[in-house]
Amino acid sequence: MTSYIEDISSLIVGTVESVAPNEFRVLLDSDAPQTTALNATVPRGFPRLNGYVLIPNEIGAIVAVVTWIGIERSHFPKISTHKDFGLVDLPFPVRRMVVSPLGTLRHEIQQDNPNRLIHKLSRGVSIFPSVGDKVLLPTIDQLRSIIEGGGEANGVKIGTSSSVADAKVSVDPDKIFGRHLAVLGNTGSGKSCTVAGLIHWTLEQAQKARNKQQRQGPVNARFIVLDPNGEYRTAFQNQGARVYCVSGEIEEADAIGAKPLQVPAWLWNAQEWTAFTGAKPGVQRPLLLQALRELKAGAVAESSNEVSIRRLLTFFHQKLLAIIETPSQYVEFPGVRNTGQLLENIAQTCTDYALQMELEVGEKLQNIASLTAEVVRRRKDRGGYFSSFVRSELEILSGEFNSLMSMFGAVETLSTTVDANSPIQFDTDSLPDYLEELSRNESSSNSGYVQNLSMRIRTLLSDTKLRSIISPNTDLQLNGLNHTWAPAME
Repeated sequence: MTSYIEDISSLIVGTVESVAPNEFRVLLDSDAPQTTALNATVPRGFPRLNGYVLIPNEIGAIVAVVTWIGIERSHFPKISTHKDFGLVDLPFPVRRMVVSPLGTLRHEIQQDNPNRLIHKLSRGVSIFPSVGDKVLLPTIDQLRSIIEGGGEANGVKIGTSSSVADAKVSVDPDKIFGRHLAVLGNTGSGKSCTVAGLIHWTLEQAQKARNKQQRQGPVNARFIVLDPNGEYRTAFQNQGARVYCVSGEIEEADAIGAKPLQVPAWLWNAQEWTAFTGAKPGVQRPLLLQALRELKAGAVAESSNEVSIRRLLTFFHQKLLAIIETPSQYVEFPGVRNTGQLLENIAQTCTDYALQMELEVGEKLQNIASLTAEVVRRRKDRGGYFSSFVRSELEILSGEFNSLMSMFGAVETLSTTVDANSPIQFDTDSLPDYLEELSRNESSSNSGYVQNLSMRIRTLLSDTKLRSIISPNTDLQLNGLNHTWAPAME
């Protein structure tokens, strides 16, 4: 009967020659196995690529995987107790290998059997080896602990390892689905089957755990599979999976037994709209968010002509009051130019709306248009440049606006519970026109920035393939119910 020390010494195959953070170089002993190791419980191939070796340390052993094997020329190993003066010192072949650290195999005493050690694999290396440390072959129990990951209780079995006595290969769903994961392999090696199996096996394991806890209902899990080649169309029929056709066409989807993919644009939030349109910060993005908020709040789609005019005139009046309170806005450049452009917009807008309103309101609008046009005529030279405005003439215009607003009555305000992220249905085709209208009301200098954005939106909305997805003719239904939204009660 051999002792524990003798068992360990029989597993030694080499010595560490150099240490780096990502790899260790190992000099194999002359009596180390050539092709098959017979001293590690069961016969197995050694040395081989992707094989495992152990380097003992204070807390257990470092687990390393073989990444390179080769023969190099070296001096003949000298033995201090033996000298052969007739030996010619020629290059002597020695075997070396390079191993990469994988983790640490910790040894713990089993609670119900203190005479037995159990092994648990943990990621990372806390104590690196030193030059001269011995390299060992792992036993079959240690190999099982490495392959099985220390016996994960919640692991999902995905296969067995034929090289380690059919050791169970399992993965923890919380770990693999909580990180980035890639399934790699050659063509025809079973990558698609492995992906489908991971999903199936995970759902089955989760359902077993749920039944064990006596919890009712299906597993609360969601998987989104992007399948450009149609490999998974029938893979999850027993799981009640919903299959969508990306083209969005009902006829094409019915032909393959799927549903047309529909993601209406009105359902998007502000971040998705910004990414879809490519709106730049500064001018485009704030105006886009304002347009979305007002369209979703019903500022255009379901408002009467009188309400729309009233809101626009209120906007003009607030801008005019802000300019009056800031002298630099009507005395210095570029405020003078912006004020002149605002007055030109006011004159043109009041002239257009005067023909659409009742007689008394129309006359008031025409009067404001005439006064504003006269102020612009006095301050604008032949070159199109504005001179400084006078506070009194701006206050006269503000007074006329006050008189006009009193004729309209109280001004409706947009709902404060609606913003650009609210999932409220609106006419997406009206978005480009409304954006241009907002830019003209703000400042004519912004029109150039917004025209590019509105043109981009029109192009995207008119695309045939995109339109069937983002602007479907049918109403979107979620779980059999029409998707509605209501603001939270305060």
